[in-house]
Amino acid sequence: MVIALVLAWLLQEPTAAPRVELPKGPAAVALAATPDDVRSAKLAWSGLPLSGDAPEWRQATTWSAWAEALRAEAHARGADPQRVTRLALFARLTGRDDDAWDHFAALKGAPEQAAALLPLFLPGVQATELLALDEHSGACVGPLRDGVLLSPAAPPPSVAAADVRLGYASIERRAMSLDELRIGAAVVRLQVSLESDGVQIDLTHKSGGAATVRVLLPELPDFEIYVQYDDWVRQEAVGVPLQVALAPGDETHSLFGRFRPRRIAWPTELPTRASHALASDGLVLVLDEHSARAPVLRAATDGLARLIEAPCRVEPLASSTPGAVRIDLSEDADGRKWSSILSLAERWALAHPSAPKPGR
Repeated sequence: MVIALVLAWLLQEPTAAPRVELPKGPAAVALAATPDDVRSAKLAWSGLPLSGDAPEWRQATTWSAWAEALRAEAHARGADPQRVTRLALFARLTGRDDDAWDHFAALKGAPEQAAALLPLFLPGVQATELLALDEHSGACVGPLRDGVLLSPAAPPPSVAAADVRLGYASIERRAMSLDELRIGAAVVRLQVSLESDGVQIDLTHKSGGAATVRVLLPELPDFEIYVQYDDWVRQEAVGVPLQVALAPGDETHSLFGRFRPRRIAWPTELPTRASHALASDGLVLVLDEHSARAPVLRAATDGLARLIEAPCRVEPLASSTPGAVRIDLSEDADGRKWSSILSLAERWALAHPSAPKPGR
């Protein structure tokens, strides 16, 4: 009887507060300004697409609101916390983790918003699920439901996104971790590490009962995963979540995605000024007119036009608009080229609040 009472008391004892560690850099500065006991802000994401297939992506108002938020942020004297959290979500959902981390770093003076936003990056809670959870303390979230899908971001770089140099076939090794994460009945430590040859996610069962979690490995703009391993057993599929069963007494479960350089056949560095061709004849996004992505790109053209201050339109492969800057997205199956275009447009708008026309 006494033993049973002691066990019951131990099971009710609260776990230690979750601890988050980020690599040195702008994001870590924002995290350091977020006290462990701060209560997260209520996320105001109404009207935003909360998943990759949300219908809002096919609405021009979604992209126009993104452009206007960026323009407002570029002209503001300081970051607007609510606006920045929305921009961070937009960046994460369009595959631009480095940009999203930049927005997180801008919240160093708004700890309530930083605390609310961090779970999108680590442990990588889905936006729809995060909105359904209660407010949380500090840079942590939980408990998460058994079987939850996590898609953590790659650890933040040590410099701002605009200073990350792509296409050099090298990776800045870095790691981030979250300790005392509650998933179902389990208490877990999760670590995401970028290595010279890939990305590794380690899950360690620390206490509590059994739980199951699904994990999607992150990629980098200039490196893609071409083979996945689950506890060092090669998997047939790539780019799909790996399911991990966590139980008391388990050794650390390791998930690994091996990288290879991604061929980048488009500009990745921010220009110092707009080109004459872009200013006079605009930007043309070339796509197969029957592509399922066409409605999204058409919806995005108004927002892009506002950011680059030039006309923007979608045309079929057979078109030949003279003079315009043409970007062929017909073979951009994984969307990386499209994400890169969005990054450049966003960074241009933030760096040039009132971009002058060429020749003025």
